[in-house]
Amino acid sequence: MVQPAGGQTGHVAIAEPAPAVLPGQDQHSPARARDLRAAAAILAGSIVLGVPAGLIWAATATAPRIDVPAALDGAESAFEAQVGADIAYGGVAIVAGALCGALAWWLAYRRGALVPVALAAGGAGGALVAAAIGHQRNSGRVLAHVPPDLSQRAHDVVDFGLRTHQAIALWPAAALLMYIVLTVGLTEPEPRPQRLASPGAEPPPGAAGHPPVAGHLPGAEPLPGAPVSSG
Repeated sequence: MVQPAGGQTGHVAIAEPAPAVLPGQDQHSPARARDLRAAAAILAGSIVLGVPAGLIWAATATAPRIDVPAALDGAESAFEAQVGADIAYGGVAIVAGALCGALAWWLAYRRGALVPVALAAGGAGGALVAAAIGHQRNSGRVLAHVPPDLSQRAHDVVDFGLRTHQAIALWPAAALLMYIVLTVGLTEPEPRPQRLASPGAEPPPGAAGHPPVAGHLPGAEPLPGAPVSSG
């Protein structure tokens, strides 16, 4: 409380200083946390999607019918029976990867570089889960037709499973390709920022509330409706 001039008492408000940013404090931590949550959701969702993908592969792939004596003799025709299962797996992996890439673009295409990393890692995990689920689903049914007196090597040859392990890369590749195509082709550009006039600046000639320059020049014709000076 102070005693101002005139003998009247009053209060003086003291403005509190703005809180200073502590050294090492990250101002972008909320945005980074959102990026981490989006990447974690994409990673987990891709891996979980491997379960229905594996069931679909097991349902669409035909069980290989291998001639066991020919397989033991090393005949190539015995191994060609696995091609159909590998092709079916590749088709399921491509479709699942493209679906993951489209969903990631739709939900979190502005979440930084963590999104494609999560797509690649999640796609690899989902592909491995799908391969394991399909093997578990069809392995018992296939091995049930194999005589029990055969060796373990014969069981491994006849067993249902993914033979072309390079097909694991089809899922993350399809996911990344779909994400890149949608990001480049369908993402709208950022709006261009507009220049704002500084407070108190005089508007340009001809703008609202400002007469044209010609009205101030000597000898210029007066504007319609403007008073004409007699002197």
